[in-house]
Amino acid sequence: MDEHHEIIKRLEQENSLLKKQLSQLEADKKKYEKALEEKIRLEESESILGSIIENSLSGVALIGADNIVKKWNRGFEDMLGISKAEVVGKNLWDAFNMIFALDTYSKEEIEDLRSKLKDAMSLEQQTSFAWKVMNLKTRQERTIHTIFFPVNHSETHSLCIVCRDITVI
Repeated sequence: MDEHHEIIKRLEQENSLLKKQLSQLEADKKKYEKALEEKIRLEESESILGSIIENSLSGVALIGADNIVKKWNRGFEDMLGISKAEVVGKNLWDAFNMIFALDTYSKEEIEDLRSKLKDAMSLEQQTSFAWKVMNLKTRQERTIHTIFFPVNHSETHSLCIVCRDITVI
């Protein structure tokens, strides 16, 4: 009979351990499901925000800490006549050099604008100014209001540029 009690006792202990493990697995499953739901919500929000930015009439660009263009929307393409394919993955100065290459800018204007851009990029605060640009495709001069501001996220920081065409027609 003692042997039988020992077997039952061992089985009850094993059953108790299995119940604890099952309970922990169920709790882990709930945490995982909740995290997955949150991830899906975040991805949906990012997708919506990305679509809004991409289709905005304002020019929106995201510049990495290394001055590499990470994002360039349709608003910038239309405003400046520079396609996303021409600038994403390249240094921001390459994009501006395309604009400056036009013979419509004096050396003083170019240096003034470069100075403003460098100052804006080095500051950890919002900076804004207006400037004239030439659309590379249409050759029309546009007046652009530009805002630069830092974007800090988990791994690094970036610079966001938002431009609005304020040309008076």
